[in-house]
Amino acid sequence: MTLLLTIVAASLLLAIVFRHRPAVWLSVAAAAMVILPKVATREWLSSAGVFSTLHPSVWLFLAGTVVTLLSTTAPPLGRTSRHTFAVLLVTWVVVSTILITLVWGSPSSFLLQYAAPIAAFFAVTVSVSRVGKHVWRQLTSFVLFLATFEAILAMLQKATGSVLLFEQYYATFYWWSSALNRSIGTLDSPLDLAAFLTMALPLVAAVRRTPLAVIVSIVIAGGVFVSGSRVGIVAAVAVLAWVLITHSRNAVTGIFIAAVLGATTILFMTSTLATELLDRFGDRGTASSDAREGAFGVGIQLVTDNLLTGNGPGFSYGYSLENLSSSFENAYLATAIDYGTVFVVTLLALQVWAVLLGRSAGVTYLLPGSIGIVWGFAYSSFLSTSAFGLMAWFFIGVSSVAGLAADSRLRKRTPDLLLKEQ
Repeated sequence: MTLLLTIVAASLLLAIVFRHRPAVWLSVAAAAMVILPKVATREWLSSAGVFSTLHPSVWLFLAGTVVTLLSTTAPPLGRTSRHTFAVLLVTWVVVSTILITLVWGSPSSFLLQYAAPIAAFFAVTVSVSRVGKHVWRQLTSFVLFLATFEAILAMLQKATGSVLLFEQYYATFYWWSSALNRSIGTLDSPLDLAAFLTMALPLVAAVRRTPLAVIVSIVIAGGVFVSGSRVGIVAAVAVLAWVLITHSRNAVTGIFIAAVLGATTILFMTSTLATELLDRFGDRGTASSDAREGAFGVGIQLVTDNLLTGNGPGFSYGYSLENLSSSFENAYLATAIDYGTVFVVTLLALQVWAVLLGRSAGVTYLLPGSIGIVWGFAYSSFLSTSAFGLMAWFFIGVSSVAGLAADSRLRKRTPDLLLKEQ
Protein backbone atom coordinates (compact mmCIF):
# COMPACT_ATOMS: atom_id res chain seq x y z
CA MET A 1 0.00 0.00 0.00
CA THR A 2 2.93 2.34 0.69
CA LEU A 3 4.14 1.97 -2.90
CA LEU A 4 0.65 2.70 -4.24
CA LEU A 5 0.37 5.88 -2.15
CA THR A 6 3.83 6.91 -3.36
CA ILE A 7 2.77 6.40 -6.99
CA VAL A 8 -0.41 8.45 -6.50
CA ALA A 9 1.50 11.27 -4.76
CA ALA A 10 4.25 11.29 -7.39
CA SER A 11 1.65 11.34 -10.17
CA LEU A 12 -0.10 14.32 -8.64
CA LEU A 13 3.18 16.16 -8.10
CA LEU A 14 4.34 15.54 -11.68
CA ALA A 15 1.01 16.71 -13.07
CA ILE A 16 1.13 19.91 -11.01
CA VAL A 17 4.75 20.75 -11.80
CA PHE A 18 4.21 20.26 -15.55
CA ARG A 19 0.61 21.52 -15.68
CA HIS A 20 1.52 23.97 -18.46
CA ARG A 21 3.60 21.37 -20.31
CA PRO A 22 1.31 18.33 -20.35
CA ALA A 23 3.35 16.59 -23.04
CA VAL A 24 5.90 15.85 -20.30
CA TRP A 25 3.62 13.98 -17.93
CA LEU A 26 1.75 12.41 -20.85
CA SER A 27 5.05 11.03 -22.17
CA VAL A 28 5.97 9.69 -18.74
CA ALA A 29 2.56 8.04 -18.45
CA ALA A 30 2.84 6.55 -21.96
CA ALA A 31 6.32 5.21 -21.19
CA ALA A 32 5.10 3.63 -17.96
CA MET A 33 2.08 2.16 -19.76
CA VAL A 34 4.32 0.38 -22.28
CA ILE A 35 7.55 -0.31 -20.40
CA LEU A 36 6.11 -1.61 -17.11
CA PRO A 37 4.45 -4.99 -17.72
CA LYS A 38 1.43 -5.87 -15.61
CA VAL A 39 3.07 -9.16 -14.66
CA ALA A 40 5.61 -7.09 -12.72
CA THR A 41 3.41 -4.28 -11.41
CA ARG A 42 0.89 -6.73 -9.94
CA GLU A 43 3.65 -8.25 -7.84
CA TRP A 44 5.01 -4.86 -6.79
CA LEU A 45 1.55 -3.73 -5.70
CA SER A 46 0.37 -7.06 -4.29
CA SER A 47 -0.35 -5.47 -0.88
CA ALA A 48 -2.71 -2.91 -2.45
CA GLY A 49 -5.59 -5.37 -2.81
CA VAL A 50 -7.92 -4.75 -5.73
CA PHE A 51 -5.84 -1.73 -6.82
CA SER A 52 -2.94 -4.06 -7.65
CA THR A 53 -4.73 -4.90 -10.89
CA LEU A 54 -4.65 -1.26 -12.01
CA HIS A 55 -1.65 -0.30 -14.07
CA PRO A 56 0.38 2.43 -12.28
CA SER A 57 0.12 4.73 -15.30
CA VAL A 58 -3.62 5.07 -14.70
CA TRP A 59 -2.93 7.29 -11.70
CA LEU A 60 -0.80 9.68 -13.75
CA PHE A 61 -3.39 9.81 -16.54
CA LEU A 62 -6.08 10.62 -13.95
CA ALA A 63 -4.00 13.17 -12.04
CA GLY A 64 -2.88 14.92 -15.20
CA THR A 65 -6.41 15.17 -16.55
CA VAL A 66 -7.81 16.67 -13.35
CA VAL A 67 -4.92 19.12 -12.91
CA THR A 68 -5.14 20.24 -16.56
CA LEU A 69 -8.87 20.86 -16.28
CA LEU A 70 -8.43 22.88 -13.09
CA SER A 71 -5.38 24.88 -14.16
CA THR A 72 -6.37 26.05 -17.65
CA THR A 73 -8.84 28.87 -18.19
CA ALA A 74 -8.66 29.09 -21.98
CA PRO A 75 -11.69 27.72 -23.82
CA PRO A 76 -11.06 24.28 -25.33
CA LEU A 77 -10.25 23.95 -29.01
CA GLY A 78 -12.63 22.12 -31.29
CA ARG A 79 -16.32 21.81 -31.99
CA THR A 80 -19.23 21.31 -29.63
CA SER A 81 -19.47 17.68 -30.77
CA ARG A 82 -16.30 16.91 -28.81
CA HIS A 83 -17.82 18.25 -25.63
CA THR A 84 -21.05 16.34 -26.26
CA PHE A 85 -19.09 13.16 -26.74
CA ALA A 86 -17.15 13.66 -23.48
CA VAL A 87 -20.41 14.09 -21.57
CA LEU A 88 -21.91 10.98 -23.17
CA LEU A 89 -18.82 8.90 -22.40
CA VAL A 90 -18.89 9.90 -18.73
CA THR A 91 -22.64 9.25 -18.66
CA TRP A 92 -22.09 5.79 -20.14
CA VAL A 93 -19.60 4.94 -17.39
CA VAL A 94 -21.94 6.18 -14.63
CA VAL A 95 -25.06 4.47 -16.01
CA SER A 96 -23.18 1.22 -16.68
CA THR A 97 -21.80 1.22 -13.13
CA ILE A 98 -25.29 1.67 -11.68
CA LEU A 99 -26.92 -0.99 -13.87
CA ILE A 100 -24.16 -3.54 -13.33
CA THR A 101 -24.41 -2.97 -9.57
CA LEU A 102 -28.17 -3.48 -9.64
CA VAL A 103 -28.00 -6.62 -11.81
CA TRP A 104 -24.78 -8.30 -10.67
CA GLY A 105 -24.00 -6.75 -7.29
CA SER A 106 -20.45 -5.49 -7.77
CA PRO A 107 -19.14 -3.17 -10.48
CA SER A 108 -15.46 -3.74 -9.64
CA SER A 109 -14.67 -5.78 -12.77
CA PHE A 110 -16.30 -3.17 -14.98
CA LEU A 111 -14.50 -0.29 -13.30
CA LEU A 112 -11.10 -1.98 -13.52
CA GLN A 113 -11.36 -3.42 -17.05
CA TYR A 114 -13.52 -0.89 -18.88
CA ALA A 115 -13.76 2.40 -16.99
CA ALA A 116 -10.21 2.94 -15.68
CA PRO A 117 -8.51 2.69 -19.13
CA ILE A 118 -10.67 5.56 -20.39
CA ALA A 119 -8.45 7.81 -18.25
CA ALA A 120 -5.82 7.57 -21.01
CA PHE A 121 -8.32 8.89 -23.57
CA PHE A 122 -9.29 11.87 -21.44
CA ALA A 123 -5.65 12.62 -20.60
CA VAL A 124 -4.75 12.96 -24.28
CA THR A 125 -7.86 14.79 -25.45
CA VAL A 126 -8.08 17.21 -22.53
CA SER A 127 -4.38 18.12 -22.81
CA VAL A 128 -4.48 18.78 -26.54
CA SER A 129 -7.80 20.66 -26.55
CA ARG A 130 -7.01 22.75 -23.47
CA VAL A 131 -3.31 23.53 -23.85
CA GLY A 132 -2.66 23.46 -27.59
CA LYS A 133 -2.04 21.39 -30.68
CA HIS A 134 1.69 21.32 -30.07
CA VAL A 135 0.98 18.76 -27.33
CA TRP A 136 -0.21 16.31 -30.01
CA ARG A 137 2.99 16.78 -32.02
CA GLN A 138 5.25 16.34 -29.00
CA LEU A 139 3.35 13.33 -27.70
CA THR A 140 3.22 11.47 -31.01
CA SER A 141 6.94 12.07 -31.56
CA PHE A 142 7.63 10.45 -28.20
CA VAL A 143 5.28 7.56 -28.99
CA LEU A 144 7.26 6.85 -32.16
CA PHE A 145 10.47 6.85 -30.13
CA LEU A 146 8.84 4.45 -27.67
CA ALA A 147 7.63 2.18 -30.48
CA THR A 148 11.10 2.15 -32.04
CA PHE A 149 12.60 1.19 -28.69
CA GLU A 150 10.11 -1.66 -28.24
CA ALA A 151 10.69 -2.90 -31.79
CA ILE A 152 14.47 -2.93 -31.39
CA LEU A 153 14.15 -4.69 -28.03
CA ALA A 154 11.83 -7.27 -29.58
CA MET A 155 14.31 -7.99 -32.37
CA LEU A 156 17.13 -8.30 -29.82
CA GLN A 157 14.98 -10.77 -27.86
CA LYS A 158 14.54 -12.80 -31.02
CA ALA A 159 18.24 -12.69 -31.82
CA THR A 160 19.49 -13.54 -28.33
CA GLY A 161 16.74 -15.90 -27.19
CA SER A 162 16.47 -13.90 -23.97
CA VAL A 163 13.73 -11.62 -22.71
CA LEU A 164 16.46 -9.21 -21.49
CA LEU A 165 14.23 -7.07 -19.23
CA PHE A 166 11.95 -8.16 -16.35
CA GLU A 167 13.17 -11.72 -16.88
CA GLN A 168 12.25 -12.93 -13.38
CA TYR A 169 8.61 -11.93 -13.93
CA TYR A 170 8.38 -13.46 -17.40
CA ALA A 171 9.98 -16.74 -16.28
CA THR A 172 6.69 -18.64 -16.13
CA PHE A 173 5.18 -17.20 -19.31
CA TYR A 174 4.56 -20.06 -21.71
CA TRP A 175 4.95 -17.99 -24.87
CA TRP A 176 8.57 -17.23 -24.04
CA SER A 177 9.73 -20.57 -22.66
CA SER A 178 7.91 -22.79 -25.18
CA ALA A 179 8.58 -23.50 -28.83
CA LEU A 180 6.54 -20.44 -29.84
CA ASN A 181 9.60 -18.27 -29.25
CA ARG A 182 7.74 -15.03 -29.89
CA SER A 183 9.04 -11.65 -28.77
CA ILE A 184 7.10 -9.61 -26.21
CA GLY A 185 9.16 -6.44 -25.71
CA THR A 186 8.22 -5.16 -22.26
CA LEU A 187 4.53 -5.94 -22.63
CA ASP A 188 2.53 -8.90 -21.35
CA SER A 189 2.18 -10.95 -24.52
CA PRO A 190 3.32 -11.03 -28.16
CA LEU A 191 -0.15 -9.82 -29.16
CA ASP A 192 0.11 -6.79 -26.86
CA LEU A 193 3.44 -5.95 -28.48
CA ALA A 194 2.01 -6.29 -31.99
CA ALA A 195 -1.03 -4.23 -31.02
CA PHE A 196 1.05 -1.36 -29.64
CA LEU A 197 3.41 -1.27 -32.62
CA THR A 198 0.63 -1.39 -35.23
CA MET A 199 -1.29 1.38 -33.45
CA ALA A 200 1.84 3.53 -33.39
CA LEU A 201 2.97 2.79 -36.96
CA PRO A 202 0.56 5.19 -38.79
CA LEU A 203 2.00 8.11 -36.80
CA VAL A 204 5.16 7.79 -38.91
CA ALA A 205 3.20 9.79 -41.49
CA ALA A 206 3.75 12.85 -39.28
CA VAL A 207 7.54 12.56 -39.71
CA ARG A 208 8.59 15.23 -42.18
CA ARG A 209 11.89 13.67 -43.25
CA THR A 210 11.23 10.82 -45.65
CA PRO A 211 14.43 8.80 -44.97
CA LEU A 212 13.75 8.89 -41.23
CA ALA A 213 10.10 7.94 -41.80
CA VAL A 214 11.11 4.94 -43.92
CA ILE A 215 13.69 3.72 -41.41
CA VAL A 216 11.35 4.07 -38.41
CA SER A 217 8.55 2.35 -40.34
CA ILE A 218 10.70 -0.65 -41.20
CA VAL A 219 12.06 -0.95 -37.65
CA ILE A 220 8.57 -0.89 -36.14
CA ALA A 221 7.32 -3.38 -38.74
CA GLY A 222 10.26 -5.63 -37.86
CA GLY A 223 9.12 -5.58 -34.24
CA VAL A 224 5.67 -6.70 -35.34
CA PHE A 225 7.12 -9.54 -37.42
CA VAL A 226 9.10 -11.02 -34.53
CA SER A 227 5.97 -10.97 -32.36
CA GLY A 228 4.62 -13.71 -34.62
CA SER A 229 1.12 -12.21 -34.67
CA ARG A 230 -0.71 -12.94 -37.91
CA VAL A 231 -3.15 -10.06 -37.41
CA GLY A 232 -0.25 -7.79 -36.54
CA ILE A 233 1.76 -8.78 -39.62
CA VAL A 234 -1.17 -8.17 -41.98
CA ALA A 235 -1.92 -4.81 -40.32
CA ALA A 236 1.74 -3.77 -40.36
CA VAL A 237 2.18 -4.58 -44.05
CA ALA A 238 -0.98 -2.67 -44.98
CA VAL A 239 -0.11 0.37 -42.86
CA LEU A 240 3.53 0.32 -43.95
CA ALA A 241 2.51 0.37 -47.60
CA TRP A 242 0.04 3.20 -46.99
CA VAL A 243 2.49 5.34 -45.01
CA LEU A 244 5.36 4.89 -47.45
CA ILE A 245 3.14 5.62 -50.43
CA THR A 246 1.95 8.86 -48.84
CA HIS A 247 5.60 9.86 -48.33
CA SER A 248 6.49 9.28 -51.98
CA ARG A 249 6.21 12.87 -53.19
CA ASN A 250 8.54 12.63 -56.20
CA ALA A 251 10.64 10.26 -58.28
CA VAL A 252 13.73 10.53 -56.07
CA THR A 253 11.70 9.66 -52.98
CA GLY A 254 10.06 6.78 -54.81
CA ILE A 255 13.44 5.36 -55.88
CA PHE A 256 14.76 5.66 -52.32
CA ILE A 257 11.74 3.89 -50.86
CA ALA A 258 11.90 1.14 -53.51
CA ALA A 259 15.60 0.56 -52.85
CA VAL A 260 15.16 0.34 -49.08
CA LEU A 261 12.15 -1.98 -49.36
CA GLY A 262 13.96 -4.14 -51.91
CA ALA A 263 17.03 -4.57 -49.69
CA THR A 264 14.86 -5.24 -46.66
CA THR A 265 12.81 -7.84 -48.55
CA ILE A 266 15.95 -9.69 -49.70
CA LEU A 267 17.35 -9.75 -46.16
CA PHE A 268 14.04 -10.97 -44.80
CA MET A 269 13.51 -13.73 -47.38
CA THR A 270 16.99 -15.14 -46.72
CA SER A 271 16.47 -15.23 -42.94
CA THR A 272 15.13 -18.01 -40.71
CA LEU A 273 12.37 -15.64 -39.60
CA ALA A 274 10.68 -15.99 -43.00
CA THR A 275 10.34 -19.75 -42.48
CA GLU A 276 8.91 -19.27 -39.00
CA LEU A 277 6.36 -16.74 -40.21
CA LEU A 278 5.28 -19.02 -43.04
CA ASP A 279 4.66 -21.66 -40.40
CA ARG A 280 2.47 -19.19 -38.49
CA PHE A 281 0.31 -18.87 -41.61
CA GLY A 282 0.52 -22.59 -42.32
CA ASP A 283 -0.54 -25.66 -40.33
CA ARG A 284 0.03 -24.06 -36.94
CA GLY A 285 -1.95 -21.02 -37.98
CA THR A 286 -4.74 -23.23 -39.29
CA ALA A 287 -4.99 -25.02 -35.95
CA SER A 288 -5.22 -21.69 -34.17
CA SER A 289 -7.91 -20.47 -36.57
CA ASP A 290 -9.92 -23.65 -36.11
CA ALA A 291 -9.85 -23.23 -32.34
CA ARG A 292 -11.01 -19.61 -32.70
CA GLU A 293 -13.84 -20.56 -35.03
CA GLY A 294 -15.09 -23.18 -32.60
CA ALA A 295 -14.91 -20.72 -29.72
CA PHE A 296 -16.75 -18.10 -31.78
CA GLY A 297 -19.69 -20.43 -32.44
CA VAL A 298 -19.97 -21.30 -28.76
CA GLY A 299 -19.71 -17.62 -27.85
CA ILE A 300 -22.56 -16.61 -30.14
CA GLN A 301 -24.77 -19.23 -28.51
CA LEU A 302 -23.90 -17.94 -25.04
CA VAL A 303 -24.74 -14.39 -26.13
CA THR A 304 -28.15 -15.40 -27.42
CA ASP A 305 -28.91 -17.23 -24.15
CA ASN A 306 -28.84 -13.90 -22.28
CA LEU A 307 -29.03 -11.30 -25.01
CA LEU A 308 -29.64 -8.16 -22.94
CA THR A 309 -28.04 -8.64 -19.52
CA GLY A 310 -25.33 -11.21 -20.27
CA ASN A 311 -24.19 -14.01 -18.00
CA GLY A 312 -22.29 -11.93 -15.46
CA PRO A 313 -18.79 -10.45 -15.08
CA GLY A 314 -16.05 -13.01 -15.64
CA PHE A 315 -18.40 -15.71 -16.99
CA SER A 316 -16.69 -15.89 -20.40
CA TYR A 317 -13.28 -16.40 -18.82
CA GLY A 318 -14.44 -19.17 -16.51
CA TYR A 319 -16.39 -20.89 -19.27
CA SER A 320 -13.45 -20.89 -21.69
CA LEU A 321 -11.14 -22.37 -19.06
CA GLU A 322 -13.50 -25.25 -18.35
CA ASN A 323 -14.90 -25.98 -21.80
CA LEU A 324 -12.67 -24.64 -24.58
CA SER A 325 -9.16 -25.30 -25.85
CA SER A 326 -8.57 -21.55 -26.03
CA SER A 327 -10.17 -18.33 -24.84
CA PHE A 328 -12.83 -16.69 -27.00
CA GLU A 329 -10.02 -14.57 -28.56
CA ASN A 330 -12.49 -11.75 -29.16
CA ALA A 331 -12.90 -9.17 -26.42
CA TYR A 332 -16.14 -7.74 -27.81
CA LEU A 333 -17.69 -11.21 -28.02
CA ALA A 334 -16.56 -12.02 -24.48
CA THR A 335 -17.95 -8.67 -23.32
CA ALA A 336 -21.33 -9.49 -24.89
CA ILE A 337 -21.27 -12.84 -23.11
CA ASP A 338 -20.57 -11.17 -19.77
CA TYR A 339 -22.59 -7.94 -19.97
CA GLY A 340 -25.01 -8.35 -22.88
CA THR A 341 -25.36 -6.90 -26.35
CA VAL A 342 -26.60 -3.45 -25.33
CA PHE A 343 -23.45 -2.88 -23.31
CA VAL A 344 -21.05 -4.00 -26.03
CA VAL A 345 -22.87 -2.15 -28.83
CA THR A 346 -22.79 1.14 -26.90
CA LEU A 347 -19.12 0.61 -26.02
CA LEU A 348 -18.18 -0.05 -29.64
CA ALA A 349 -20.29 2.86 -30.88
CA LEU A 350 -18.58 5.26 -28.48
CA GLN A 351 -15.13 4.08 -29.54
CA VAL A 352 -15.93 4.48 -33.25
CA TRP A 353 -17.47 7.91 -32.61
CA ALA A 354 -14.37 9.00 -30.70
CA VAL A 355 -12.09 8.04 -33.60
CA LEU A 356 -14.29 9.78 -36.18
CA LEU A 357 -14.04 13.04 -34.25
CA GLY A 358 -10.58 13.32 -35.80
CA ARG A 359 -11.72 12.71 -39.38
CA SER A 360 -10.71 16.20 -40.57
CA ALA A 361 -7.05 15.16 -40.18
CA GLY A 362 -7.41 12.54 -42.92
CA VAL A 363 -7.51 8.76 -43.04
CA THR A 364 -3.94 8.21 -41.87
CA TYR A 365 -4.49 9.73 -38.44
CA LEU A 366 -7.71 7.78 -37.91
CA LEU A 367 -5.73 4.55 -38.19
CA PRO A 368 -4.17 4.42 -34.67
CA GLY A 369 -7.55 4.40 -32.95
CA SER A 370 -9.20 2.29 -35.65
CA ILE A 371 -6.51 -0.37 -35.34
CA GLY A 372 -7.03 -0.35 -31.58
CA ILE A 373 -10.70 -1.16 -32.11
CA VAL A 374 -9.88 -3.91 -34.63
CA TRP A 375 -7.56 -5.56 -32.11
CA GLY A 376 -10.54 -5.89 -29.79
CA PHE A 377 -11.91 -8.47 -32.24
CA ALA A 378 -8.57 -10.27 -32.63
CA TYR A 379 -7.80 -11.49 -29.09
CA SER A 380 -8.81 -11.10 -25.46
CA SER A 381 -7.15 -7.64 -25.46
CA PHE A 382 -8.92 -5.36 -22.95
CA LEU A 383 -10.37 -8.35 -21.08
CA SER A 384 -6.87 -9.65 -20.35
CA THR A 385 -4.68 -8.60 -17.45
CA SER A 386 -2.40 -6.57 -19.73
CA ALA A 387 -2.29 -2.84 -20.43
CA PHE A 388 -4.06 -3.21 -23.78
CA GLY A 389 -7.18 -1.34 -22.64
CA LEU A 390 -5.07 1.66 -21.69
CA MET A 391 -3.15 1.54 -24.98
CA ALA A 392 -6.30 1.25 -27.08
CA TRP A 393 -8.03 4.21 -25.41
CA PHE A 394 -4.75 6.17 -25.57
CA PHE A 395 -4.55 5.78 -29.35
CA ILE A 396 -8.28 6.38 -29.75
CA GLY A 397 -7.59 9.69 -28.02
CA VAL A 398 -4.65 10.39 -30.33
CA SER A 399 -6.90 9.88 -33.37
CA SER A 400 -9.77 11.81 -31.83
CA VAL A 401 -7.84 15.08 -31.43
CA ALA A 402 -5.70 14.74 -34.57
CA GLY A 403 -8.44 16.63 -36.38
CA LEU A 404 -7.73 19.76 -34.34
CA ALA A 405 -4.52 20.25 -36.32
CA ALA A 406 -6.42 20.10 -39.59
CA ASP A 407 -9.24 22.45 -38.58
CA SER A 408 -8.95 25.49 -40.85
CA ARG A 409 -10.64 27.70 -38.28
CA LEU A 410 -7.77 27.08 -35.88
CA ARG A 411 -4.78 27.36 -38.20
CA LYS A 412 -3.99 31.00 -37.55
CA ARG A 413 -3.61 30.33 -33.84
CA THR A 414 -0.64 27.97 -34.19
CA PRO A 415 0.52 27.92 -37.82
CA ASP A 416 3.94 26.50 -37.00
CA LEU A 417 2.50 23.50 -35.16
CA LEU A 418 0.32 22.07 -37.88
CA LEU A 419 0.59 18.59 -39.25
CA LYS A 420 2.07 18.58 -42.68
CA GLU A 421 -0.49 18.87 -45.45
CA GLN A 422 -2.06 15.58 -46.43
